[in-house]
Amino acid sequence: MTVAEIGTTLCAALALPISVLAAWWTRRSGDRAADAALSAGHDQADAAIAAVRLQQSGGREAERQSVLAAALSRFLRTVDELEAVVGRLPSIDHELRAVRVAEHGAAVQTAFGALELLAPPDLLGRAGNLLKQCRKLEELALDRAVLRTVVAAVFDGACEWDDPETCDVPEHGSAWVAFELLEDWPDKAVGARREERDLLEFCLLDSGRVPPEEVAGVLALADRCPAAWRLMISGAVLPRDLLLEPFASLRAEFMAAARPLCP
Repeated sequence: MTVAEIGTTLCAALALPISVLAAWWTRRSGDRAADAALSAGHDQADAAIAAVRLQQSGGREAERQSVLAAALSRFLRTVDELEAVVGRLPSIDHELRAVRVAEHGAAVQTAFGALELLAPPDLLGRAGNLLKQCRKLEELALDRAVLRTVVAAVFDGACEWDDPETCDVPEHGSAWVAFELLEDWPDKAVGARREERDLLEFCLLDSGRVPPEEVAGVLALADRCPAAWRLMISGAVLPRDLLLEPFASLRAEFMAAARPLCP
């Protein structure tokens, strides 16, 4: 390769969008954090196993069951704490949301790392399924908080009558239009979303229900329109939460398998 070709290659590499490099670095950092959490869990389990081996032979099995029961309880506790923080995320300051979710996500990873060395295969498989759902919760938590907060706000601000077209309060009408736009947003073509973005912004602001900083957040989300939009929005105005229902089902399966081992 000539000097000129090397220079051209370097220039092309340096021309990568900053957003791409940032996304790659964020993913790399997240993978490292997950690996570190699992490693910490392995270390905890190793220490527990070493303690069991120091016991007299007659009490080893009982001690092993006790250590396993403690690990199962810790995993379930961290899972429930992650779900809880995801649920109350809209009430947490924007600056702290990512930190809180990351803390609880790492705790789940660490607790699962201990189970990898202690739990029997069937139970470990159920714990692994629950861990995957926890990772999905963690992945969608921030966007979910933004979207659900705004959708719930405009829904509450819409006219109480069955036919909002008969309402003569402009703010109520704007809230209703904003709600309908957000509800149908993922079904719209890309061109239609571009055309209606300004209308969405106007209605959100005119409704008087959404602070400007939250309007900016939901507009940024609308520009991306993630595939999980309906999963994130489902529990805001409907009784069913399509994101948490699978979580509850997998948690129940794990509990049923773990109960005989947790006297």
